[in-house]
Amino acid sequence: MNRIRYMATVLPGIEAVLADEMTRKIPEARIKSIKRGKIFFETDLPARDLLSLRTADNIYRVICCFSVGLHRSDLPRLQKNIAACDLSFADTAGLREGGFVVNASRKGAHSYSRFEAAEAAICGIGRHYPRWRKGSPESHGCEFRLDIDDDAAVFSFRMTDSTFRYRSRERIFTPGALRPTVAHALVWLSSPQPADRIIDPCCGSGTLVGERLAYPLREIRGGDCSANAVQASRHNLPGRFPAAIHQWDARNLPIDNGWASTII
Repeated sequence: MNRIRYMATVLPGIEAVLADEMTRKIPEARIKSIKRGKIFFETDLPARDLLSLRTADNIYRVICCFSVGLHRSDLPRLQKNIAACDLSFADTAGLREGGFVVNASRKGAHSYSRFEAAEAAICGIGRHYPRWRKGSPESHGCEFRLDIDDDAAVFSFRMTDSTFRYRSRERIFTPGALRPTVAHALVWLSSPQPADRIIDPCCGSGTLVGERLAYPLREIRGGDCSANAVQASRHNLPGRFPAAIHQWDARNLPIDNGWASTII
């Protein structure tokens, strides 16, 4: 099988955690480079295997990398580079149903905006695939991404949606709730073991508890003084889980001394 290059995005500051998770879960993957908020890697494994990377916010398939100019007059060349890309793999990925969009980011002293760069990419796609329909930010079937950093551009295809990083379309967030990917980074740093007995004394919307339940454990308990938080936790956690969520006072927990082996 041919190795495909991917890009995993991650909250800046925890790239090393995602890299460690990737090395342990997908040892076949070859990490090519690590940049702020991004890890580029190659693998020939099925794309579904990459969904085990719970510290990642999103997974993208890298389509091409090319040089770009800094001036508005360079946009036609950008459009030409995009038009030369083979996007046939995306032909059945929701294009006919909802169309496509291009989101662009730009860092450097360019005379054009990220929106102009995105529009050039859209025109490039349209030149090669005239039957593909352009979507809108509110309604689209698939998304391409264009990252421009000075004179270098990376064009990629988004493989995950919001349910990947939020775990659900119906998640309830309480004030101060952790992003699930950040909660997973904390869980990963705890080196989860099957014999763990874990307590989350101020569980909020249950994000840490939910992420720890992704790995074998002996027992886990969570709780909060807020009735709304307890309700949110019970809503967010899976229907069948070895966890008890309580409304309690963290200063006076109803557990025996020495019960817990880990606090995350």
